[in-house]
Amino acid sequence: MARASKLFDLAGTWRIARRIIGTNTRFEGIATLTPDGDALAYREDGMLHHNGKSTPAFRRYVYRQSDYALAITHPDGAAFLDLVFDNGEARARHLCGADTYDALFRFYADGHWVTAYDISGPHKNHRIVTRLAR
Repeated sequence: MARASKLFDLAGTWRIARRIIGTNTRFEGIATLTPDGDALAYREDGMLHHNGKSTPAFRRYVYRQSDYALAITHPDGAAFLDLVFDNGEARARHLCGADTYDALFRFYADGHWVTAYDISGPHKNHRIVTRLAR
């Protein structure tokens, strides 16, 4: 996916492998992006593994094409990220209370994509890297 204008190319099911760098935490599961009007409903389901224990986990977002960006919101409509793509890559920043999320989304020619969040602040200080592939 070279540009956000190809939003609906993301529809379907993706395998997820996520790591929280510097911790003994990972997530493995499936993400489903389902067309919903002019948006894609994003839902991931899987298992969160932390220090030898596993628990079911899920996350939801809404992906919508705006005039200039891929807008990602929480299901309640609260803004999360506005991603402007250039050559298959976009960066954005989200403030969550006193913590800052610096996001990178990168799409590759073979069809997989990676998201990375560098999170810093008084409550969090880590990097989350997720790979999504068909």
